[in-house]
Amino acid sequence: MKLNKDTPISDIILISIFFILLFVPVLKIDYKTINAVEENKTLAEFKPLIRKDKTINYNFGLDFNSWFSDRFYLRKKMIDVYNYIHYVFFKKNEQGWFEKENGIFMFEFESNHYDNYYVKYQFEYLFKLDKFFQDRNIKFYIIITPQRSDIYPLHYNPINKGYKNDKFIKYINSLNNENKLKIVFPYNEIKEETKKDLMYYKVDYHWTDDAAFIGYQKVMQLIKKDYPNIKVLSKNDFNYFYDTKLRINYNELKEYGTVFNPVGVKRKDLEKFINTKYRYYRHKNIDKLQDIYIDEKYKRFNYFYYPEGADLRVILLGPSTIEALSHTIPFTFKNVLKIRTNAIKGINDFKIMKYYKDIILNYKPDIIIFCIPYQSIYTFAEYMEME
Repeated sequence: MKLNKDTPISDIILISIFFILLFVPVLKIDYKTINAVEENKTLAEFKPLIRKDKTINYNFGLDFNSWFSDRFYLRKKMIDVYNYIHYVFFKKNEQGWFEKENGIFMFEFESNHYDNYYVKYQFEYLFKLDKFFQDRNIKFYIIITPQRSDIYPLHYNPINKGYKNDKFIKYINSLNNENKLKIVFPYNEIKEETKKDLMYYKVDYHWTDDAAFIGYQKVMQLIKKDYPNIKVLSKNDFNYFYDTKLRINYNELKEYGTVFNPVGVKRKDLEKFINTKYRYYRHKNIDKLQDIYIDEKYKRFNYFYYPEGADLRVILLGPSTIEALSHTIPFTFKNVLKIRTNAIKGINDFKIMKYYKDIILNYKPDIIIFCIPYQSIYTFAEYMEME
């Protein structure tokens, strides 16, 4: 547009504002953030035109666009405004659903369900892992944690409408009956206990200590078939305390968990639910437990030694769902190595054999207990590498 002395002042102001706004996104670039908690995603990394090995990155344009789109100035504010408007009109936003009646904020990814035939295909990877351990005389047990959306279905969630876990439970039972896998899916038991206790956090998708204790007892029923002399813990073995904070690491509570940032939900709507108290388990002999913690790149381990436990070497393996099991498994066995797989960012979470094969085999375990959320079965199968 060409300006001259007859150009109205309003046009000049408008054009000036337009060009000024073009520079706003670059005023402050977020270089440091790795994960966007409010979106439950990993932000794009900057990929240079010339790589370290001196080769040319021919996708530089697309890579730069992804990086800039994730990091421009005021991006988070724009997302907040968009999601608030969407929530007001649709009771749903980019992340999920919120219900004032019960105070549960549900993330959209929690609603994904897989066709049973597709699940069977994904389980082929669990069979491979099981065979690998069997060939080395290692007992392999699997706990699949139910989705929170199935335990506490929401009115606003159309994906859950009419969904039943019956077929999945029957499939799990058939695997156990045919001795193809040693696997538990404690859906019915956890669903029943919702009448008395909170099985999942209201503002986070992780299971509580009460739900994890049910998972513990279910998997121990399988383990006792192979090791009948093992003592299974009861609730009498624990003291309890209550807190509004959420368990993220086994010995750490945080105010809102790792993923809670309900975009578009007013604070006053959440206040009483944020203040919900959850019951936490603490073993009565916790002072006798020895714990060595290692936190390095690609490594997040705990070595536990409990002198009164069964004389077996056990590996507790999996993502963050294993943290609530860290108050039962280490007090059941004498030697436990806890390996948290999502010490590695992004899609590498379940490349178990790539990152942990040597560590697992060098530990010489008798038992491996693998805990995986239902919604992560796809991720595990997609990215697991046997070698």
